[in-house]
Amino acid sequence: MYTVRKVAKATGGELVHGNGEDLIRHIVFDSRAILHPSESVFVALKGQNRDGHEFLAEVFKAGCKAVVVEKTPSKNPSGVDVIKVENALEALHNLADFHRQTFKGRMIAITGSNGKTIIKEWLFELLDRYGLCAKSPLSYNSQLGVPLSLWNLGTWHDYAIIEAGISKRGEMQKLERLIKPKTGIFTNIGLAHQEGFGSIAEKVEEKLNLFTNAKSLIYCRDHEDIHKEIIKRERSFDTVTWGWNEQSDIQILEKKRSNKRNLELKLRYGSEELFFTVPFQTPSFVENALHCIVLMIHNGFSETEINQGLSDLRPVNMRLSLREGIYGTTILDDTYNNDLTGLRAAIDQLAAITEYDKKAVILTDMSQTGMRPEELYKKIADILTTSAISRVVAIGEESKAHSNLFPPNSLFFPTTDAFLKEYKAIDLANHAILIKGGRTFRTEQIVHTLEEKVHGTMLEINLNHVTTNLNYFRSKLKKNVKVMAIIKALAYGSGSVEMARHLLRHGVNYLAVAYADEGAKLREAGIDAPIMVMNPHPETFPMLQRHKLEPEIYSLQQLNDLCNFLNGTQMSIHLKMETGMHRLGFLESEVNELCNILNDNPSIRVAAVFSHLASSENPSEDEFTHRQASRLYAMVVELKKNLAGHNPMVHLLNSGGISRFPMYQFDMVRLGIGLHGYSPFPDDLSYLQPVATFKSFVSQVRTVEPGETVGYGRDSKISRTTEIATIGVGYADGFRRVLSNGKGVVNIKGKLVPVVGNVCMDMTMVDVTGLQVREGDEVIIFGSNPTIRQVANALNTIPYEVLTGISDRVKRVYTYE
Repeated sequence: MYTVRKVAKATGGELVHGNGEDLIRHIVFDSRAILHPSESVFVALKGQNRDGHEFLAEVFKAGCKAVVVEKTPSKNPSGVDVIKVENALEALHNLADFHRQTFKGRMIAITGSNGKTIIKEWLFELLDRYGLCAKSPLSYNSQLGVPLSLWNLGTWHDYAIIEAGISKRGEMQKLERLIKPKTGIFTNIGLAHQEGFGSIAEKVEEKLNLFTNAKSLIYCRDHEDIHKEIIKRERSFDTVTWGWNEQSDIQILEKKRSNKRNLELKLRYGSEELFFTVPFQTPSFVENALHCIVLMIHNGFSETEINQGLSDLRPVNMRLSLREGIYGTTILDDTYNNDLTGLRAAIDQLAAITEYDKKAVILTDMSQTGMRPEELYKKIADILTTSAISRVVAIGEESKAHSNLFPPNSLFFPTTDAFLKEYKAIDLANHAILIKGGRTFRTEQIVHTLEEKVHGTMLEINLNHVTTNLNYFRSKLKKNVKVMAIIKALAYGSGSVEMARHLLRHGVNYLAVAYADEGAKLREAGIDAPIMVMNPHPETFPMLQRHKLEPEIYSLQQLNDLCNFLNGTQMSIHLKMETGMHRLGFLESEVNELCNILNDNPSIRVAAVFSHLASSENPSEDEFTHRQASRLYAMVVELKKNLAGHNPMVHLLNSGGISRFPMYQFDMVRLGIGLHGYSPFPDDLSYLQPVATFKSFVSQVRTVEPGETVGYGRDSKISRTTEIATIGVGYADGFRRVLSNGKGVVNIKGKLVPVVGNVCMDMTMVDVTGLQVREGDEVIIFGSNPTIRQVANALNTIPYEVLTGISDRVKRVYTYE
């Protein structure tokens, strides 16, 4: 802990208010995540869309003891210390640098395009056996994430493993100044964040700046793009290379499968031959494991010690996931990460599930933190007590031994098995439940037990990718242009409540749904943002009024019906204008009468005037698009001239329009399919990320001999001995029957395999000959490969129809780092 006065000095700022004597333990930058206000300093960061200074009132109300600001507050509450700095992010970096100097252990830094987080987690598992190890939480590898990671370092740690990621030139030098690694790992190089660099070589050069003062750098000699830049660079570090290349310091001599799960590796290191067994066969996992093996060899660990650690490694689920649970619960699964920082982050996410009044936490003992047990469990208990958790279940002997520190009515079990024997007697119904625990406690069994077993097939929604896509389109907008997110049809099949909550947390201004009951569901989930309803009917007017929803009005008859219903009570509306789509909207000839009706009904407020582009993605129709915009503008001018007391927003552009017609952004734009990572333009697709992954599983594998047939109708006759896998998805789930008999493919074990026979209602058969597929193996129906666009092309349709055609019986699982 540091005094506020010392924090001010470390940041390079000035203490302009307060005595500076309070002690600071925690750094926060989100006013909603202040768990320990008496020990916290709030850093008012300025982002692209939010300014932390706007939330100082909330910070003061929460009782935060100190703030770091660029602008001095007009009112300084009594008891709050104020540190003024020139740049809040630089001040945070300075504070992290100051704290980093107290760490005397071995600092390991990891960069590269892929694999950073997995390698970090596995190295932590391997090294934590031989000393106290600290690591970046989750994927904290940015200009903000790295200083927050370093803040968690303790003088007692023997090792620290820190991720570093960049998106443009000049960023890595700043991170190197903070991390100061002695050992580095450069995983690989790819196209991620390529928009910030002129070439792959330029990106490699920038990433290498992380190791300017390192003593050693580990990388794969087979990655020529990395190797070429290293050998032409003046450097202070020694290189430790590995790969198939004969010039590698540690050469791969042989890889072979020892069984269906493990892979045997034979390596040459100097004159020695070393043998390792990794519990994976997927090439990317094996590559990540080899980086870990080489680092362990370089640090003097024996073949036996390394193999002991490798045997316990498991695939890393790097994201929290949100699942439907039994007894009306929602489960927040964070079973891969079990430390104090991760606990705070996960409880922040739990608090965001606002439709549940009751929150529960199931957690296990934490090991190897370097803290005395009394201090550790006091901190855990403080986090739980200050977070309005109504039910705590703690598993493990250490937790039970410190039960006096936990909130009242907490329940304690010595093992996971003991909990699973008794869980039905515990009141968990209608709770949002966070499940968090260490690998040795097998907490994934708790998730499996409490999860609703509706259907094994799932649509996985990556909310981090939603954020990436939102920020990409937002980067194209002029200052002060608002964003309306279209979340009709269950947010294009992805789930409206979860999507709405996530988008609002990331600065979306408006929501739009198709029907009133969709808007009502959002209100019942605690969402209070403005919501436009695109297809209101007179029978739903009471619902609109009750839930303060804003209808789209597109005809004089509809407007008159609404006026008669409201009878002088207030409501905000959106006027839809017909500009060429010929679907819904007011004609130019109706504008005068429209104005007369609205002037006679002053209780109705016009929130916005808008129209819909018919062909924004088609360059051959650009002249028509310009005419549509001109018609809308002319009608808006007429409306504003004749409407008294109204100043409506104007919006026209959809996802495709944002990319091609920046001159028509007006006051707001509408984002729908673009949020899900789809665009008709290749330039967009290189930056967008697919949000939805449609997954199933292999139910059974059987061998079918020549002359036999597969499926209904006997349409598919087998010509050779074939391994057929039956997968748990059919046309009732949204995997269309049109994809029968080889027209459709799915991904199993990284290979695209064709559909054999006719798609059934609940299952489909595919050819997996030679792939050693087993029951329970994962099946990707669409995601990164095949993409939803490829599936749409096979169906001769568009991605919209594929997404919205996924059945309600397919469970939605939401993931985020």
